[in-house]
Amino acid sequence: QLTCLPAMAAVTRGPQPQQYEYMLFGSVQERDVPALLHRLRGLCDYATSGGLPFTDREITYRVGAAPHAISKVKVRQALDMPDAPWHLIYSGQLELGDAHRPTAVRTSTVATCSHNLPDFLRELGFIAVYELILKGYIFRKGQIKVSVFKLLQPTEGGDAESAQPFSPHHLVELSAITPSSVDSTGSEVKAFAEQLKPIVSMEKTDGTR
Repeated sequence: QLTCLPAMAAVTRGPQPQQYEYMLFGSVQERDVPALLHRLRGLCDYATSGGLPFTDREITYRVGAAPHAISKVKVRQALDMPDAPWHLIYSGQLELGDAHRPTAVRTSTVATCSHNLPDFLRELGFIAVYELILKGYIFRKGQIKVSVFKLLQPTEGGDAESAQPFSPHHLVELSAITPSSVDSTGSEVKAFAEQLKPIVSMEKTDGTR
């Protein structure tokens, strides 16, 4: 039986306000990471000015056997905080059609739950598609979250220490989540991204995943 923590219990009680995530994506080579981290330390909130290190295991599940199933969810486990709750993440498709919109936007729902979440999903008919390890740093500037990380291929058993990188590049994601569609949020994310040039140029499309 899945144990629902407060955030997930709120989700299961009934319809919740739709959340919108405004996003930009980029990548930097290894040699440019120190300069980017230095820039972020100067721009971001004091509480995260040093960058909060994280190592997450992420498993993507789809419903049923269809290889191109649209309904997918992600499960995240903080490997560096083994007692922390797991996260169940459902994200809608990135909306890129509006050329005047400064960022990509998608709907987003996140719930926290107990460690038997993978078993619970399998019992519901979800199938694990692939597994990744994300290792890097998180910064915050107000409602904007900045993630600088590498994607790693886990070894058998999910050992992060022996995981191998998919590429020599670090990925950069800017995101901000609001309870409703607010165009000014996207503008704030875009304005922050401009301050990271020329170290990294942030785009609306995620060409990595």
